[in-house]
Amino acid sequence: MKYLLTILLTLIVLQSYALDFSTQFIRGTWTACYNSSMRNGPHIPPPVHSIFCDCMIDKGRVYFRSEENIRNYADNATEVWTNIANDCNYELSQKNKPVHA
Repeated sequence: MKYLLTILLTLIVLQSYALDFSTQFIRGTWTACYNSSMRNGPHIPPPVHSIFCDCMIDKGRVYFRSEENIRNYADNATEVWTNIANDCNYELSQKNKPVHA
């Protein structure tokens, strides 16, 4: 029961981050991320780009909270997105670290 409650609360929290972003906005932002990522790293397998852009969208929604906040943050949005990209790259590198026996 404890685990079910934890999962339910997690889903509620995650859903609350998605409420202030339209599907069109999320899809468009993810597609722009993916295309840019593929151009900048053509040697990287496509599924890695997908995971990276999922991370970017998730962290962006948590940081900005709404599409309106992103529009109002135009002055240093590039810096914020760069920091988010660095965080996602670091997380991906940690997940893909070789395990030493």
